[in-house]
Amino acid sequence: MQMRRHFSRTVGQLSLAFSKRCSSTTPSNSNNGATSSSSPTPQIQIPWASKLPSPTPSDERYAQLGEALVRCTQALDTGAVAFEECFVARGQLESIVRSCGYDMSIYAFGGLRVLGILEVGGDVDFVGVSDVEANNEEAGAIILRLTREMRRLGLRANGLPKARVPIAKVQRVSRDSPGTPAHALSSTGVFQLNKPLDPEEEGKLSMRLRELGAEALEWNSARHSVSATFPSSSALVEALSTIRKQGSVEIPLRLPVDPKHGPELYRYPFDLCLTSTGLRNSALLGDALMQYPYARHLLLAVKRWGRACGIVHTLDGLLASYALTVMCVHFLSQLRVVPLVDTARLSEEPQLMPHQLKHRPLDGVGSPEDMTKFGYLFALFFEYYGAGGFDFDNKVICTTHRSVDKSTLQWDNKDGDAMRRPPYFHIGIKDPYGLDNIGRNVTSSGAAFIREAFSKLHQHLSARLDDKVVVDGVAVTMEASMPVPSWNTSVLGFLTEPPTPDRPALELLQNSRNTAGLSPEERSSLVARDKAVHALKNLEFQRRRESVDNFGKKTAQTRTNQHAASTVAHSMVSWLRKDGATQS
Repeated sequence: MQMRRHFSRTVGQLSLAFSKRCSSTTPSNSNNGATSSSSPTPQIQIPWASKLPSPTPSDERYAQLGEALVRCTQALDTGAVAFEECFVARGQLESIVRSCGYDMSIYAFGGLRVLGILEVGGDVDFVGVSDVEANNEEAGAIILRLTREMRRLGLRANGLPKARVPIAKVQRVSRDSPGTPAHALSSTGVFQLNKPLDPEEEGKLSMRLRELGAEALEWNSARHSVSATFPSSSALVEALSTIRKQGSVEIPLRLPVDPKHGPELYRYPFDLCLTSTGLRNSALLGDALMQYPYARHLLLAVKRWGRACGIVHTLDGLLASYALTVMCVHFLSQLRVVPLVDTARLSEEPQLMPHQLKHRPLDGVGSPEDMTKFGYLFALFFEYYGAGGFDFDNKVICTTHRSVDKSTLQWDNKDGDAMRRPPYFHIGIKDPYGLDNIGRNVTSSGAAFIREAFSKLHQHLSARLDDKVVVDGVAVTMEASMPVPSWNTSVLGFLTEPPTPDRPALELLQNSRNTAGLSPEERSSLVARDKAVHALKNLEFQRRRESVDNFGKKTAQTRTNQHAASTVAHSMVSWLRKDGATQS
């Protein structure tokens, strides 16, 4: 099997070469951008002419906005127990991968590594890392085999070997919510053989199961099926994935006794890929966000808004959720709130990163000054992307340099052939590691929709900060008799039911294939085919999104119930102590 040796090192060298090229054409950080001469809030340097109301150090308008955002985003953390369960699931997935003969280590990336929490309604991203990274064809074959094995173990897995990055998408099976106590059956599995074993082979299989930790074995009357109880769910998964046959007898059915109350791996929707770029990017972006206590709150709020207004939908030529992460880090680095991503770290090997991460709780409500700064940053974010602060036509959203032109990366080829790479990109969002454009799938109408969505929320925020309301796109001063909604109500509305422009018409065949020379009939046939394929993919996307949303609602309710139960228990203990003290 041919492998792309030193792939990650090559990409790192390309990134460093790009960094040197930008450094030779970009002014130094200290002089880059027009800094606001009257910056009202310390440590914020605004490189554009902001028209937002200038805050005082403890401005009540921005402080209340910041406090409402903090309270809203804190509710999106599923808690430490659920977070730690994800890494138990990581170990279980690693057992499955290695049982198939692949010497890989499984790492978590995405939200777990960037945010340090498991977001309510979020899925889990895993990547298999080996010393030599497989190319796309090899990765697709591996993904197919792993998908088949996961299905045999009762997981609802679907492999996409032909995707740009081959990936396995797995839906949750268990009914148990994250962070809840394990079910009694979560560590019991069943092994069903093709035919009964003779007494000698039966004894050997029983010994193998006990060597893997089985504490109790129960054979059925026909002697071709055995259930085994293990001390932990991870020991069960290792046995299910390892013991595939006994002698010459196959064991095709190896499942938890009840997958709906199965091990931790069955509790979460997750994706598995074999490309380490996402792991590297997550580590770099996560470290950058940790430099400001409320950067993660900003990202969570923006992601929730993005899903609600519809700009997160790659199938319709819009953005991926990951793009919003890069946009947040870019924005904060422009204002010198967080540093630029360190280009010297682009050559770090992923194998040196930790497998296990610690849960990092979100900071609570801070001082009035801190809340003023955070509320102001939230408003500035939407002004930056929605009111001309960022030049979408000519600039690239980049986290390693403050100013990068599309022409530097040759992303401004408006008149070029659609098959040329790179073509003209309507929105340029550079990956921290590598030279890929995260916004490569955004169409022209999709870009207009995204920019208008940012603009609409900016208008509502700026009007609200000026004690105005937006009526038919026009800011109108509130009358004294008009009730002013609290920021708690306003923020919830902004994030769950935001002002949204009309959805763009679907653009097909753009930047996907060269249609020059095709007859009208051939082009019409291709359009019809693309519409049918898109409709099927969109249906699958919506079903998965609905499943994840329901999962998030259930998780949030479970967390609320756990908090209520803890409060009641604490009150009961306090009452008993007081009652005991009174009687004595």
